[in-house]
Amino acid sequence: MHMNLLVLCVAMQHFVIQAASKEGIQANLDEYMMPGIPGLPGLHGPPGIDGNTGINGFTGHQGFPGKVGPRGPQGPDGIMGTMGQIGRPGLYGLAGVMGAEGYRGVPGNHGSKGLSGPKGKSGKTGSKGLKGDPGSGQVPQDDIVAFTVARATEMSASKPISIDFTHILSDINGDFDMVNDSFTCRIPGVYLFSFSFASDSATSPSVNMVRNSSNLLGSYSTSVFSVVQTSTNMMVLNLVKGDTIYLELSTGSSIHCRGKMLCSFTGVLFHAT
Repeated sequence: MHMNLLVLCVAMQHFVIQAASKEGIQANLDEYMMPGIPGLPGLHGPPGIDGNTGINGFTGHQGFPGKVGPRGPQGPDGIMGTMGQIGRPGLYGLAGVMGAEGYRGVPGNHGSKGLSGPKGKSGKTGSKGLKGDPGSGQVPQDDIVAFTVARATEMSASKPISIDFTHILSDINGDFDMVNDSFTCRIPGVYLFSFSFASDSATSPSVNMVRNSSNLLGSYSTSVFSVVQTSTNMMVLNLVKGDTIYLELSTGSSIHCRGKMLCSFTGVLFHAT
């Protein structure tokens, strides 16, 4: 409202000035001839009415890329994708620290029976038992142990080797093993063993009687002449069940058994214990 009144006043003033007499104005000019002192600046007029909207200007050139802005807040979790392919095995990690001892488990099933272990050493002889009742005077057939085996061919040894016997002269209950050329004690007791062999060279043959891989005694023959020599030896032993007795020919020795000149090995049980 005030803006409209102000515009109206300005318009009227302009009209009055144009309507003044040209003569009056000219008279005044002639009277004074000199310009007057400039008046004070008038007051600023009110702002004019907004003009019409102008035509859009041309599109400007593309500006330079702006600087990277600050990182925005983390967005919500996306939808789970499909399962990927199984990757290659990774490198072995370092050994971890040993864990605490676990609880004792339930007993397992019994395993199968293992192989027999090596034969142990002979135990100590036990104390003498009580005297038994008088017998009938006859020894049961199964309690007899007596054998004599022989060899009828020559034999040489490049290393210690058990003598291989070829003939059984007597073996009451089959206690001598011709496959392993050894006697294994079946009935504990006191035994007598003897052996003999012949040689017809100057090689100084040597034969040893062995119990469970331990030498007991030997027989040695030597001569400076190439003549037939015979050597023998015997021993009484107290054996326990499982003891093994055999003859061994020493390294570099030869025995000459042929024809009626046999090399023999004999064993007899004297007394069962």
